[in-house]
Amino acid sequence: MIVKMLEKLECGLDYLARFLACISAISAAAITSVICVSVIMRRVANSPLFFAEELVGLLLCVTMMCALPLVTLRNSHIQVTLVVNRLAARGQAIMGALSALVALSFFCWLIWEAIPWMEFAMRLNLKTEATQIPMVPWMMVVPISFSLTALILAVQFLHLLAKSLSKPQLQ
Repeated sequence: MIVKMLEKLECGLDYLARFLACISAISAAAITSVICVSVIMRRVANSPLFFAEELVGLLLCVTMMCALPLVTLRNSHIQVTLVVNRLAARGQAIMGALSALVALSFFCWLIWEAIPWMEFAMRLNLKTEATQIPMVPWMMVVPISFSLTALILAVQFLHLLAKSLSKPQLQ
């Protein structure tokens, strides 16, 4: 029953992760567009977009942070599986649960550190240097992405823990 509930929760998280992945893809396309326009303006008008570097940096942050939850959900990170692949299914589940627990701890720590970081940014009303673009909306992507990723890792941990504690089925 718990496994079914975790699978339904994972399905809901999949929709959120895919939504953020779409934002990531749009952001990547925007990066390409800004760079192309800047290069064309440099060659044609001898004057590139003055805000291109700032905007590309902000969009790159959005691209990476918004892609993270889906990559985590699909377990598509780079992995070293030399030892894990030699284990039985139960051992692989235990190693997966430990891996998810370590990653979950890391993301919880990052979320904890992001709270004062966001408070500082809001208090000072940080803006970019050249174009005065407000930084807070762009910076909010980081804790939102980390929170969703941590939730995904928690569900994966519980799912793998339940799998590792279940009795092995005979085939």
